[in-house]
Amino acid sequence: MNPSCSAFLGTLSLLAALLVPGCTFLPSNGPSLFRVKHSANRSNFTGNYILIPINTKVLDVLNSKGAYSESPRFPVDLSARSAVLKHLFRQGTPELLGGKPSDSVVQGDVIKVTIFDSGGNLFATPIMPNGLSQNGAIPHELPPQMVDNSGQIMVPYAGRIMARGRTVEEIQTEIQQKLKSKTIDPQVIVSIDNRKGGDLVSILGDVKTPSRVEVSLAGTRLLDAIAQAGGSTGKEYETIVTVSRKGTMRTALLSEIFENPFKNIFLEFGDSIILRVRGQNFLCFGANNRLDEIPFNDDHLTLAKALAKVGGPQAEKANPSAVLLYRLEPRDVVMAMGLHPVGNDTTCPVIYRLDLTQADGFFKSRNFTMRDHDIIYTTTASSVGIQKFLGIIGSLFAPASQAGGAVAGAGAAALAL
Repeated sequence: MNPSCSAFLGTLSLLAALLVPGCTFLPSNGPSLFRVKHSANRSNFTGNYILIPINTKVLDVLNSKGAYSESPRFPVDLSARSAVLKHLFRQGTPELLGGKPSDSVVQGDVIKVTIFDSGGNLFATPIMPNGLSQNGAIPHELPPQMVDNSGQIMVPYAGRIMARGRTVEEIQTEIQQKLKSKTIDPQVIVSIDNRKGGDLVSILGDVKTPSRVEVSLAGTRLLDAIAQAGGSTGKEYETIVTVSRKGTMRTALLSEIFENPFKNIFLEFGDSIILRVRGQNFLCFGANNRLDEIPFNDDHLTLAKALAKVGGPQAEKANPSAVLLYRLEPRDVVMAMGLHPVGNDTTCPVIYRLDLTQADGFFKSRNFTMRDHDIIYTTTASSVGIQKFLGIIGSLFAPASQAGGAVAGAGAAALAL
């Protein structure tokens, strides 16, 4: 080859190595690692997102039990999904509704009142059938009565007593106060004898048997009620559970209610439970062997499994040192990593970088848990850009070289004649 041509090609190769990382005129299926680094959050906090290398500290924060207020796979508003789901998951989770059985009387409860009357002049006589006198307080049990539409019960000599929404202790105190001026040292015991209609919660949506479920006096938890309705219809998909109580809605995943006892709350009369089944998936782009929307089909999908589902990075194109995962992360989680979140929203855009050229890269990918609507993007190797650049340059000089070859061929033919 002509020395001048060799020098020229060497210069082109050097220019390609310097210019290609930042070039935008070359065909590409996504941003280069150079551009991802350039637009990431810097020391002056002016970036559009944070580029976070996956290391031991990051994995410790992400895998810690207290890192999220929600599911590790589906925390509050962490992904781009429908406005309905965004609204639901901004409302918080069921444990915010309360954590004990309801001890308030509701309409439909059957109340039993027992009055101990020392004087015996109101409810019982101190004279027994054999003519002897009774000593001490004389108990008198009123007939059980249901809390009526007005929420009240009737107690002789005390009048109508408001029972709905009050505890049995509060009802006892009021009855005693009203009887003090009518008998000697009255003592009252109030109890809920039975529940007829005031013990039902509704379970709707993707359950095998949508129905109204009884809430026992001892307390019925959320999972108990779902089990009574036959459970969720979604076997291979995640189930979203929403509890509505007195105009307040709280939402969680069925799997996280299993895992977190605090979310398995006691139910109250009038609660409504709605189950929605939906599939979880992630998106895959870049220099991978499959570009697609991939369903989880796994209770615990790791980044390693996700890469295996798409066939992994392409050996001839991918940059294995920069497998990127796009996600919206809660601000407190970002700060737990020792980083400064960008923006003012409750979530912060982050890009996690996995370096598979490191000896422990696959261990890290195995410990990184995927979430719904994560995006995996594998960057293209710089050498591919250089090849494209040289290909473009070669195509520009190809016509000239072909023309020169034609002229030389014509000259040789003339000489031959």
